[in-house]
Amino acid sequence: MRYRLHKAGVLFEMFGKMTTPLWTLKNVTLRGTHRPRLNNVCCEIQPGITAVVGDSGAGKSSLLNLFVGFEHPDQGEIVCHCAATRGQLGVYWLPPGDGLWSHLSVQQHLEIVRTPATDAGSMIDQLLTQFDLSELRRARPDDLSQGERARLAMARALASQAKVLVLDEPLVHTSILRQTNYWQWVREHAAQQQTSLVIASHDLETIAREADQLLILEAGQLAYSGPLEPTARSHSSGSASELLGRILNYRQQHAKT
Repeated sequence: MRYRLHKAGVLFEMFGKMTTPLWTLKNVTLRGTHRPRLNNVCCEIQPGITAVVGDSGAGKSSLLNLFVGFEHPDQGEIVCHCAATRGQLGVYWLPPGDGLWSHLSVQQHLEIVRTPATDAGSMIDQLLTQFDLSELRRARPDDLSQGERARLAMARALASQAKVLVLDEPLVHTSILRQTNYWQWVREHAAQQQTSLVIASHDLETIAREADQLLILEAGQLAYSGPLEPTARSHSSGSASELLGRILNYRQQHAKT
């Protein structure tokens, strides 16, 4: 397998055969109070950078909960093909609201998730520098701003070196001026560590810049699943097509700059 960086994200390429999916969902349904949170969802999540988008209440967090094993389908089946191996996590979850540990320092957050084989000092120093946290390495979460907490949560996810990072609204509250740099570090670490990303976000500009593949959810139903490319609109309709159009426009604008 080789990795090819491009302006929109990281493309995963396999020579000679198709890549094994990360997850396979077959007719997955999750019950809800007034309607199913997910309704008969069928798709495969491929290696690379996959974005999950949709309005609030569309089912994004419910889908991510299935990926990380916090919930199980009421109907249907989800199969995980990215199980942990000796010395490497299969899946790492970055929850909304960062999920930091109040009793640990910034540096300890990274140290505690690293794999034993990692050159801990070098990697941790690099991540702290890249996410502008070096001077805060001894601080605890209560001493940090919301943006600093979001950056620490992302740095900790990368330090885990898991096969797949499942990220729910990552890098929220961070400086708009610095976000592009932070995402560059994320892409580079993902490529170096052979890590896939699944991102749920309302930030369409980030999705346009980073994602290779897209899932659009509407009221618990999968409205589109496939690559993020101009021909995608021909495979969607209604509000999903409109949303795809907006994301593709952002991608074109990014390519020009």
